[in-house]
Amino acid sequence: MEEAPLLAFTFLPLSMPSFRTEFTPDPSPHKIGLGSPLLTLGSCFADTMGQRLQDYKFRASVNPFGVIFNPVSVSQLLTQVVSEQLPREAHYLQSEGLWRHFDLHSDFAHPDLVELEKAIQTTWEQTHDFLQNAQWLLITLGTATVYTYQNTQAVVANCHKVPAAEFSKGRLATSTITQSLSEAFRQLWTLNPKLQVVLTVSPVRHLKDTLPVNSVSKATLRVAAQELAEQFPKQVHYFPAYELVMDDLRDYRFYAEDMLHLTSVAQDYVWEKFTQVYLDDKALAFLPQWASLQRALQHRSRNPAGEAHQAFLRKTLDRLAQWETTLDLSQERSLLQGQLVS
Repeated sequence: MEEAPLLAFTFLPLSMPSFRTEFTPDPSPHKIGLGSPLLTLGSCFADTMGQRLQDYKFRASVNPFGVIFNPVSVSQLLTQVVSEQLPREAHYLQSEGLWRHFDLHSDFAHPDLVELEKAIQTTWEQTHDFLQNAQWLLITLGTATVYTYQNTQAVVANCHKVPAAEFSKGRLATSTITQSLSEAFRQLWTLNPKLQVVLTVSPVRHLKDTLPVNSVSKATLRVAAQELAEQFPKQVHYFPAYELVMDDLRDYRFYAEDMLHLTSVAQDYVWEKFTQVYLDDKALAFLPQWASLQRALQHRSRNPAGEAHQAFLRKTLDRLAQWETTLDLSQERSLLQGQLVS
């Protein structure tokens, strides 16, 4: 009779090695509070971060000029707003029955030129007023590739599907980026000396430029951001969103179906790191509280007039009151009070 073979065991080490390079940025000495006014500008990543801030009731103005990818256009817009100078007249164009502007996103479009000019002027005035009292400016740099309009020899933010022959394509030098942004920052600090600036490089890749050119572009932006942070160490800071995605997560499962933009899981990860770096203790404590309050606000009862649900509404109103001295929760309060049975 044959003996049963001995079972083979693999003895694992007491502590398993990490299978990724987890990156935890150092906390910033400068903190964002719940009532801190913030403005976000730049690529679609600025939209993502700005929307998160708004969702958590921060006083955030998100990409008022629409998505802007290149740093020179960001600098020009900031400079114009601070000096209360409207965008150049020569960059208005009419396409497909709509008036647009080369220096702005396609969200700025109207069949009537006068109405478009009014909308732009309103945005300029509102952004100028907001920047006067803002405590933070978050800028996400998307690409160093730029298009120069031949008629004006000026860099544009958006070509609006105008034939390519009317533009020349190029790549910004690091010195050009640092010079344009540093000049814009100096003007901003004349308007608002207390403004803190956070620079990020978008982890979203621009594959239309090819991967090699995208790599050069991102490297150029990263060097420029570093130089600006070193030039103005007390007021300009770099948040490593790019490194968190490319070197920490480093996996296609964190990309959406287009393999360019991030999944919500990746966005959550970068957001969590951002909060750990920049939010003060009170703001950090508020995040889980607000998540719980949002669930309460979304609750729908089968018996809205019942005592149990009415007690739930009153309790939720009391929870809101704890934060109303800092945050504008009037819309949430109105929603709950509208369900109370007098």
